[in-house]
Amino acid sequence: SIDVCKQEKEHSVINSLAKEKLVYSLVCVPNGIVEMSKEIEGLVETSLNLGILNTSENAINFGFALRSNKLSALEYLKQRLFVFFSDSEFETSASGDYPPWEFVENSQLQEIYKTCFKAQFGVSPKVEALHAGLECGVFSAKIENLDCISIGPQLYDVHTTGEKLSISSTERIFNLVLKILEKCK
Repeated sequence: SIDVCKQEKEHSVINSLAKEKLVYSLVCVPNGIVEMSKEIEGLVETSLNLGILNTSENAINFGFALRSNKLSALEYLKQRLFVFFSDSEFETSASGDYPPWEFVENSQLQEIYKTCFKAQFGVSPKVEALHAGLECGVFSAKIENLDCISIGPQLYDVHTTGEKLSISSTERIFNLVLKILEKCK
C-alpha cells in the first residue's frame, strides 16, 4: 500500500536569475572528452566530469575532476573553466590537482618489462597510454627524468563497493616485478 500525505514544510527555491545561470552552466559547460591525442590513436588526452553539484542556502557548488596526460592541456582546461564561470559571475577555485603522467616513447624500463613479461607469460604485453590520474604522475612530477611504468593485477568492479582483486594475478605480477628488479640492477 502507498500512503500519500501533505506536509506542512517550507522548501526554499533559487531565484529565477540563479536558476537561469544554473541551467545555462549545466547545458554549456564542457563535460566528458575534451581532446583526443594527436600522437597516440584512440587515446583520450584530456577530459573532465562534473562529479559533484550541491546547493546550500546561499550557494551552488560545482565540483569537477579534470584529467589529462599533458600538463599544458590540464592547465588550459582549468583556465577555460575559470573563464566560463567568471562570465556567469561564479566564484572559482581549484584544489586537489593531480599531475599528469605523459607517455614516454623510449622508456628503458618499459623495454625491460616487455622482455620479462614475454619470458614469463609467452606473449607480448599490451602497452597503453592513458589519461587517468595515477601515482606515476605524482612521482614523475617530483623526480626529474623518472622512468616509470604502471602495472598491476587483475581488478574487477573498480571504484565500486564490490571491487575485487585476483589473488593469483597478484602472485603472477609479484613474480614479474621480481624479474624486472633483477634486470634493473
